[in-house]
Parts: sequence; structure tokens; C-alpha cells
Amino acid sequence: ETSNKEIILIVQFETKEAVDNLDEILKLEEIDVVFIGAADLSQSLGFPGEYNNPIVKNIIKEAIKKIVNSGKAAGVVVSSPDSIKYWTELGVKFITCHQTMILTEALGNFVNSFNKVVID
Repeated sequence: ETSNKEIILIVQFETKEAVDNLDEILKLEEIDVVFIGAADLSQSLGFPGEYNNPIVKNIIKEAIKKIVNSGKAAGVVVSSPDSIKYWTELGVKFITCHQTMILTEALGNFVNSFNKVVID
């Protein structure tokens, strides 16, 4: 019982089949977080790499709505700091990002600071 209270169970769905079965997946009480793998999901839906495709994005938005309404946390990968606001406004509580985003942002900040010192 203690371990059940201290462990978070995260499932990740990345296929059309998982979307089609989301209602059944959400009935599983053990699941705490449902993470959406947008890139692979876009592939499964026939739009490879087009996770911003309106059809893909709408399916993800509908999935998030179902996840949130079930009382579970929805999760996504964010691609930019600006996208964090978009997803959290939809109810996403579990957010990850790629290390390349963090490094790119940090490098950009460094270059801007460097330019201010050297150029200004």
C-alpha cells in the first residue's frame, strides 16, 4: 500500500490505436500520468513529423481534455518556452523538454549577453 502511494505510474501513448482506446486506458486507476508522444503519434496518424498538423493537434487536444477530465495528469514534450503556456492552458501538468531546447536557449542567452558587452 505504501509503495502504491509513493510510485507514479506514467503511460505514454504514441499510436492511433492508443488514441482509439484512451477511454479504456483512463479507467485504469493505477495510472497517474498519460504522456502523449506527439511525434510518433503524428507518424501513426499518417502525418509523419507533422505534430503541428491541425488534425494531429486536434486529436492531441481532445486527448488532453479526456485525460484531465479523468483526474489524471496529461503530459507532453514542449518544443519552446512559448509552447509551455499553450499546453498548460489546455491543462497539461507534466512537461518535459529535449536537452537541445535547453542548450539552444542557454546559448542564445549567452550570445546576446556577449554581444551587449562587445558590441554595445
